[in-house]
Amino acid sequence: MQSSEPVAAADAGRLATDGGRIVDSEGQTVVIQGISWFGMETTDCAPHGLWQRSLSDVVAQIASLGFTTIRLPYSNECLHTGTPSS
Repeated sequence: MQSSEPVAAADAGRLATDGGRIVDSEGQTVVIQGISWFGMETTDCAPHGLWQRSLSDVVAQIASLGFTTIRLPYSNECLHTGTPSS
């Protein structure tokens, strides 16, 4: 019998879909708790706040709040050399 308790996405390993559910390799429902982190789509071309706090500190705080996924919107211009035009 499978547990009805969802597992955290970070512990799930390979994921798949089953109907309207996201499941791990054992068929257990996986709950993804996401948060957006802006900045890569701006003229700064960097996730907001990294000039004040370390990446590991920010990621640790995000994880401590229960988030398992970070959405990082970006501008293609930020991935090329130089900075985006205004």
